[in-house]
Amino acid sequence: MRFLFLLLLALSGTPVRGQTDADLRLAVRADVPPFVWKDADSGEFNGFFWDICTAAVIRAGYRVGRPVEISADQRAAFLASGEGGFDILCDPVTITLARLRALNDRAPNLQFSPILFFAAGSSAMRGGRGIRWLDEEVAERKPCEAFIREAEGKAEEGAATGWWPPRFTPQILKGMQIWGFVRGTTTERTVRSAAEAETGTRICLRDFESHAALVQAFCTGSVFRYFGDIDIVRASIRTWEKSTGQNCTADLAPAGPGVVPVADSYEPYALVVAQTPAHPNLPSQIALELYGMFSDGTIDRLYAGHFQGVEPIEDLRTLFRINAVPAGCNCDRGATRAGGR
Repeated sequence: MRFLFLLLLALSGTPVRGQTDADLRLAVRADVPPFVWKDADSGEFNGFFWDICTAAVIRAGYRVGRPVEISADQRAAFLASGEGGFDILCDPVTITLARLRALNDRAPNLQFSPILFFAAGSSAMRGGRGIRWLDEEVAERKPCEAFIREAEGKAEEGAATGWWPPRFTPQILKGMQIWGFVRGTTTERTVRSAAEAETGTRICLRDFESHAALVQAFCTGSVFRYFGDIDIVRASIRTWEKSTGQNCTADLAPAGPGVVPVADSYEPYALVVAQTPAHPNLPSQIALELYGMFSDGTIDRLYAGHFQGVEPIEDLRTLFRINAVPAGCNCDRGATRAGGR
């Protein structure tokens, strides 16, 4: 019912291009709220990017096939070489020059869509959660793998005996901390650089397969800092609280050594569309429909539905306005005249 409502909202007043019988293979992760996630009760995918992606597909005249749920590793493999053979990655993918070069070199049939959103990177920290090491020499000698295993054990012990918060606290200035991130994301490079710049604390990095696994570790105390794009981190914490009935109050982008301020991070999000022999015009068709969705207000309406009560920042408003290209006309297909018609 929700999908039908949003679909009608997205397509209202908009003619659908020539219908086809083709089902597109749409790849998607299940745990990247508010952009895309899988509803635990209905088994359906929801989210801002999911609705944008499926609306663009239908407007272009294609059918939405059964979505393919993928992991972070499968997503990375697709972006690296096109492995998986998906038609569209309906996922918030950060455009970087490195990724553009990689696609050009190893998967030239994959193309980024127009930029649809941008986010700021952040980290979340929970005061009083973590493991404290008083002996600095022990902290320097202890292997990170052993520290991570012990942190997991402490968190499980705390949860099993009803301790909340768990009975161990972080040593912020000295000792050891575990920083978590989802592997295969652009956040990884930022976190590694921040860890190398950290001088007052021994940092152990832990990569996770998904945001669901990372937020579980963070909220139960075995990860000291949770790194990711601010909207995803915030929504993942809310989802965890709702599903567990427990509190996971956290400070986003706390000040501290080696932490990159939110204002210094820029993550432009787009879809990734494949050009294949079966669908040679798909990238340009999807781009056309996405620009049309900016121009007719569909993106604004979907944003309002998924980010209720959260006004877009001025920079995001500017992006939406830039992408709302004028309709133009084909009234003068002859010689192009000066004046930018």
